[in-house]
Amino acid sequence: MVTSARKQSLITSSASVLVKKATKIIQVKSIDSNMENLDKRRLSSINEDTEKEKQYKMEEQKQNSPSRFGRRSDEGLVYLWKNFASNTTAHGFSNILMSSHISIRLLWIAVIIVCQVLLYLQINPLVIRFFQKPTKTKLYLQEESSQVFPVITLCNTNGIKQSQMINLLAHEQFSDIAEELETKKRRKRAARAPKQGANRSFTKDNWKPPPKTTEDEDSEDYFEVDEADIKEYAMKMRILSRLGNIAQDEKEEIFKYGYTKDDMIIECKWKDYYNCKADRWWKPVWHWRYGNCYSFNVPDQSINKTVLKVTGAGPDHGLKVKLDLHQEEYLTDYLTETAGIVLHIGEQGGRVEPYSDGFNLAPNFAHYLTLSKTKVVRADPFNNGTCVQHSRRDLGNRSFSNQFISKYSVHACREICLARKQLNHCGCSSYWLPSLNGSRTCDENDMTCADTYWQQAIEGKLDCLADCRQPCNEVKYEIESSFRKYPIKMKETDKKLKEENEDEQLQLLVSFKTLETKVIEDEEYYFLENLLGDIGGQLGLFSGISALTCIELLFFLVNTIVVISTTVRWYCCYIPAKKGSVQNFDMNSNFKS
Repeated sequence: MVTSARKQSLITSSASVLVKKATKIIQVKSIDSNMENLDKRRLSSINEDTEKEKQYKMEEQKQNSPSRFGRRSDEGLVYLWKNFASNTTAHGFSNILMSSHISIRLLWIAVIIVCQVLLYLQINPLVIRFFQKPTKTKLYLQEESSQVFPVITLCNTNGIKQSQMINLLAHEQFSDIAEELETKKRRKRAARAPKQGANRSFTKDNWKPPPKTTEDEDSEDYFEVDEADIKEYAMKMRILSRLGNIAQDEKEEIFKYGYTKDDMIIECKWKDYYNCKADRWWKPVWHWRYGNCYSFNVPDQSINKTVLKVTGAGPDHGLKVKLDLHQEEYLTDYLTETAGIVLHIGEQGGRVEPYSDGFNLAPNFAHYLTLSKTKVVRADPFNNGTCVQHSRRDLGNRSFSNQFISKYSVHACREICLARKQLNHCGCSSYWLPSLNGSRTCDENDMTCADTYWQQAIEGKLDCLADCRQPCNEVKYEIESSFRKYPIKMKETDKKLKEENEDEQLQLLVSFKTLETKVIEDEEYYFLENLLGDIGGQLGLFSGISALTCIELLFFLVNTIVVISTTVRWYCCYIPAKKGSVQNFDMNSNFKS
């Protein structure tokens, strides 16, 4: 019994030991299997990482290779274009990519092309206008508290007094004319003709009208003149040319042949109560056609005389002058056929030109003239002399002489231009033109040459019109005239005084109508900001492009340049190095550099 129990115990313990050993063996095998699986997973993970790294490197190499810049349709320039077209804020380009049908794409392409053509047609005139620097005229009224009174110049239409003709004919300049005039007095008026034996007289051979041009012959305004008219006109020109010589050589001598200030001006009132007849208020000026003229309100620093101003409008704030014509002194044969006063109104410092810019006053009337000041401001957008500043005293080597005071004028410039042409080709200048550098006045022997250039100037064949441009700043006076009978009807007891004053006197009153100045101003109106605004509007209308869209386009152009330059470097550097196998080409380092 004991022995059986022990056997049973031994068997049980042996079985237990075997079970434990088997369990350990199973555990060891399980651990080995797990380790093997873990190793496999680790190896698989390493392989996957290696594969990913290879793929990443291949992708990186592909990104830096020219395959993305043109060798594949979805990369390179095509890629950049698709990216720009799909993301740009400009209208129309995204529709090309999003359209599924080719016909719709072509339609959008055609629409975009048409819009771009219209955009060009709209922008091109805007750019041209900007570079032309156009100007606009602005008209407005400028309030003034006071106005500078203009220069008032008075001339008698008869330049030489009849009583001074004896003294004038005794002058050496008139030695040959005196004999002819004496002969004419003994002849009938119909037989007037220059004496053929005179040394310097006009004849049919030594003086002729200016030559006819093609335009003259075809124009119905061209008239033939007979020999009698030529001779009469020639005598008048001879007298005026001789007076011009005297005025140039003997400036003080010439004034004694015409009317004095006291002869012309009977009474003068400034602002209706100041006496202005004294010599200090009037400056004598000699004119080739009207002889002695007298200018009021000319400043003179030598006697401390300043320019007069007015602070109100109307007759109480102006100039009132009573004038006498002295028609008994008129030379009706050659100098004048009408009686009266020629008035010139001009700005301070301007040229006195009553012949071309004068206002005629008839006797037996009281003339009331009201003035309105107009200021003209011209623009010179290119600063190339389109208009002339008053400070420029010289224009194309045509300097003003002292008689033109200080202000530039187109009329004076053209006369100086013509005088220079005559002086250079004829050796003299016409009597009605300014004398330059002491040049002599043309006489009857020079008239054919002088009148030829005068005719060319009239026809615009000289360069005077182009050289003498308008002033940048100009003051003009608009004149409104009214008149009354003057003097009043006298009583029978004043019959003698009436006969003395009849057809001899006139009255002049000059004042401002208003103190306002009318300004006519030319100014530029199309600047860079206007151009940018107009272009922006056209871009938005036809393409939907804004300033930000322009920045997008700039980035697209920069990227395109980078792509093209990188592609060129690839084909120039990488491919030859790869074929030669001289060295390993590090793509990334080369493209990053």
